[in-house]
Amino acid sequence: MIRHISPDNAPLDVNALPARLTRAAAAAVVTQHFFPVSPRTLERWPLATRRVNGKALIEAKDLIALAQSKLENAPALA
Repeated sequence: MIRHISPDNAPLDVNALPARLTRAAAAAVVTQHFFPVSPRTLERWPLATRRVNGKALIEAKDLIALAQSKLENAPALA
């Protein structure tokens, strides 16, 4: 389980998420728990996708790991 502060102060449990998310659902999860992002932005992230019924599905665990990495590596501005 990844621990960080979300708007409702609840830690994000990756196991509580669906295994795969559409870009819209993935953007909503990242926006709620990490930082604002749009589904269009996720197209540019280095995430593997599976096309099912015309929808791109992203593995939730990969999405959360990348978002956590981006947040931790973001420079702090004074």
